[in-house]
Amino acid sequence: MPLSDAACAARWAHERLAAAHAEFDPRLPIARSAAGEWTIVVDHGRCARLWADIERWALRVGLYEPGRDRGLVQAPMTELSAAVLPTASTDLVRAATMYWTVVVAFDDQVVETGRSPAPYAASVGPILLEGRLPAEPDRFHHAYLDVHRELVAAGAGPAMPEFTRQAVRALEGYVEESGWRRTGRLPVFAEYLRNGLSSAQMLPYMALQRLRPGLVPPDAPWPPQIAQLARLSCLVTRLENDLLGITRDDPDGGLNACWAAARDYGISPYEAAPAVLAARTAMRAEHDALLADIRRDPSQVACRAQAEAIGGWTDVCYAWFLSVARYRD
Repeated sequence: MPLSDAACAARWAHERLAAAHAEFDPRLPIARSAAGEWTIVVDHGRCARLWADIERWALRVGLYEPGRDRGLVQAPMTELSAAVLPTASTDLVRAATMYWTVVVAFDDQVVETGRSPAPYAASVGPILLEGRLPAEPDRFHHAYLDVHRELVAAGAGPAMPEFTRQAVRALEGYVEESGWRRTGRLPVFAEYLRNGLSSAQMLPYMALQRLRPGLVPPDAPWPPQIAQLARLSCLVTRLENDLLGITRDDPDGGLNACWAAARDYGISPYEAAPAVLAARTAMRAEHDALLADIRRDPSQVACRAQAEAIGGWTDVCYAWFLSVARYRD
């Protein structure tokens, strides 16, 4: 199939990723839908009720306006939160989903519109960690404050320093991204991957995941092999998200791995999709080999539960990508 436009590249990527995900770990909250694609298996009724609450909150705090809430309705995230935090309380799932809802609104309304995220990179840390607003807060600041309050009320206090550190790192990545957008200079692929480690927005969630008994506590450093596994999980998920989002990113010449690879190789972003898939495949192979090594090595018993918790992220996120309109339109 000639990869001559975004629609062709998106179809090609969808087919190749489906083949790459032909099998899944039966222990994960994943099943095959009637259409033969992966879907998340959670308490859908509970998630629907939570999402209705979060939609009302997002409108009330001003993240969206009635009739101008496409970004909100296209990507309900309670099912993803419930799947990656399977032992979490309903309150923690709600609070975590509120955070991701702010992230999507911020990405769509600040980062991708050319507004500078720099003021937020400086002001959001005190909000998330201490509940301290800046002198002139806006709707995003107030939304982050609600996230702080809900997380603390849900018992996430021990994770808040690491959660905040990773959330601020993601905002700093947005500052770098805004520079690329402002100057019109696409990053090279290596720059894009370095930035994508934080912009995947998985590391704040992994901090919350570490509240589960038996995992590495959120106030303790990760062993090197666990840090590398998390890195690979974030990057594989980032690249799969980009491949599935080619059509969505095409109108604005997107900051997407395919555009970064195209700059490296002097080809169109659509023709670059196979290169991005190849990078994803190599990283996934390294991820799976590292996970297998940790499972086999008797000296890694203390790391095993943490590795298993991280190891399912990529497949669960892929199943969620397939289930929401944000990555189908």
